[in-house]
Amino acid sequence: MYCNIFCPIEKYTENKFDKEIYSSQDADSEGEEGKYYLFTPGEIIGALRDEDGKGFNRHYDITETGNFEGKNIPNLLRSDPSDKSFEPFLSVLDIYRKKRYALHRNEKILTAWNSLMIAAMCELYLVSKKKIYINSAKNADRFVQKYLCAGDTLHVSFHMGKAGVSGFLDDYAAYVFAQLSLLTDEAKYQTEAERQLEFVTQSAAQSPANHAMFLRSLLEHTKSPMTIIVVPDEQTDKSSLPIAFPPDAAVILSDAPTKEHPLKNGRTTYYVCKAHSCLPPTNDLNEFTML
Repeated sequence: MYCNIFCPIEKYTENKFDKEIYSSQDADSEGEEGKYYLFTPGEIIGALRDEDGKGFNRHYDITETGNFEGKNIPNLLRSDPSDKSFEPFLSVLDIYRKKRYALHRNEKILTAWNSLMIAAMCELYLVSKKKIYINSAKNADRFVQKYLCAGDTLHVSFHMGKAGVSGFLDDYAAYVFAQLSLLTDEAKYQTEAERQLEFVTQSAAQSPANHAMFLRSLLEHTKSPMTIIVVPDEQTDKSSLPIAFPPDAAVILSDAPTKEHPLKNGRTTYYVCKAHSCLPPTNDLNEFTML
């Protein structure tokens, strides 16, 4: 479910913001808040033709009454999010919408925001295993290193060919977080992350309360989080699965058994891994909740 939400967000940033991630895009156009994103039932029917348009309106809750100032923000609050039958029409409506007044884009590039987006794309890659996300993260990181780093010094922003003032604590914390997220078999990310960790650790030791984001990065580096893969059997209602997992665990819910993660004893099975080692698969949640 979360991948269904974040994947379109990442695609939006890729389409709108090139390799680096710009600060923002206006929500208002021609003096009206949200005008670019709103639709009426008639617009949808006109763009998609009669039956397809009516079906799309029902699926995305687009009504004559509207849900925002007399028009509609398309949503799935009354529909099944797993129903993909109307997705082919989204590209048609995207082309239709591009004929509207273009939204203004703030092209200031912020170190902290780019770093957080890099970390998010790395997490998406780990979940989806799609190379496009780790490649996007690396492209954004290359931009940060080229234009926002000067030795051990970070800059807050980059705009119109010039770097901004020297970075603040949140810039360093977010950048370390990004470097740790990028850790793969590539030694350059390991080296850069450890260099930044060493640089900020001295300050964090003197004032821990002011280094919350950095300390989270340090914790993830020194104490790898547990990964739990849950493989439900056919009789199990996924919504009824226990949620008493360790708070720092990365939990992956499989749709069905696979060759790598089959069911044990034909029942819902839990696979638990930590620090590059895995426990035997188990049917009993209590076997690892205390780890």
